[in-house]
Amino acid sequence: MGEPTRQEIEDSCRSIARNLCTQPMYKSWLVKAFTQSDSRWYSVIVEVDKLGCPVDEIKELPNEVLSVFVYTCIKAPDFKETREILVLFKLAGNIWSTIVGCTPAPNITKIE
Repeated sequence: MGEPTRQEIEDSCRSIARNLCTQPMYKSWLVKAFTQSDSRWYSVIVEVDKLGCPVDEIKELPNEVLSVFVYTCIKAPDFKETREILVLFKLAGNIWSTIVGCTPAPNITKIE
């Protein structure tokens, strides 16, 4: 099988981003993401792995993509009412990005 196309890589990244914000197996990552609204960029694979969440789907990306697949968290404009954050996923050095809106996972009691 050949190298994945740019579209296939972008589709995979979009699917991973959605799964990170919606699947229970990534809950510890989502809880951590709610504390990361500091305008820094984080490596998807590093942060997910650091929290012991499954990384198999992420590791299917080509190595050169793993190193540039990053995210940052932004408080939504109505954060005080909704407690929603927007997670911006990006392939650094590429035009591709996607934003996923997330409300707090249960058990999150304090968000600055």
